[in-house]
Parts: sequence; C-alpha cells; structure tokens
Amino acid sequence: DKVNHAYLVGKVELTRQTTENFLGIPMDYYAKINLDSFGRIVDAIGGVTIDVEKRMQYEDSWDHYVIDLKPGVQRLDGRTALQYVRYRDEDGDIGRVARQQKFIKAVLAEISTPAIILKAPSLIREVFASIDTDMPVALMLGIARKLKDGLSGGLKTQMVEGLPYYINDISYWVPDIMKLRRVV
Repeated sequence: DKVNHAYLVGKVELTRQTTENFLGIPMDYYAKINLDSFGRIVDAIGGVTIDVEKRMQYEDSWDHYVIDLKPGVQRLDGRTALQYVRYRDEDGDIGRVARQQKFIKAVLAEISTPAIILKAPSLIREVFASIDTDMPVALMLGIARKLKDGLSGGLKTQMVEGLPYYINDISYWVPDIMKLRRVV
C-alpha cells in the first residue's frame, strides 16, 4: 500500500519489486544505509555545508531524538545532518523529501571537490563499512570518478507528482500516474 511499508514487510526484495512495479522500470542495483552509518559518513566527509532554510525544532519522545537547528548557512556534522534530513514539518514527507534531495546535492558537491582526496581513504572505508548494496565495487568506483562531470551538467531530481491524502488516519502521497508514466 506504500513504498516505505514494503521495506518493513519484505526488506530489500519487496521494496525492489514494489518500486519496479510502481515505476514500470527495472532497478539494476540497490544501496541501503542505516541512520547510524549516515552520520559517520557525513563526519568522514568532514561535514556538509547547507543553508538551513528555517528554524527546525522538534522532540520525538517515541523514537527518542531531538532536532534543534537554527536557520542559515552552516556546516553540519553527522549528528546535525541527520537532524536536517529527518525533520518533518507542516509539509510532512513532501518537505522532508525536498530537504533530503537538497542535502544529497550538497553532499555530492562536497565529494566532488579536490579537498576530498585527502579524506578519500577514510571516506571510502566508512562507505564500504556502512552500505549494503548489490552494486559491484568497480561500478561504484566508476560512478564516483564520473561524479564531477555529472554535477557540472546539473544534477536533476524530481518528485513524483501527486496529492496528499489521509486514508484511515494514514498519510499517503497519491501519485498522478499519467504524469508519472510520461516522466519515466
């Protein structure tokens, strides 16, 4: 019923099947990272500079985490980067996905700079220790080498168009299937 529920029920394989059925295209590979590893990778990069667009303050007593970020351009370490990408506001998942896309672009910009060469050994070690993927190592390294070229061409992200709905008190993003098919 929801793509993110597929992982809870059937882990990587059901998530892959669900995504392939939804988009109508095969997934060649997957990459999975847990939240603890996320912070360690950001720290191995040396942090990520991002413009925090507004005050982000939230305490989740259920999951036991606190988000407390002030607006403005700042260098986020692993802990604060995790706060940034997890923050949920009145825009719900849609706002969070937009922030996550913004963050990924900022990470890619960081790792495409010449300064990353000095950090490469520890970063590579952390990435390989933190990621679960079926992508061959040689392919990952090839993609990493081409990253700078891809960024200079303008990395584009797109969200599936649709509308938010609550069904039985559960939040859903209901896609516009016709627009999705044209994009895919």
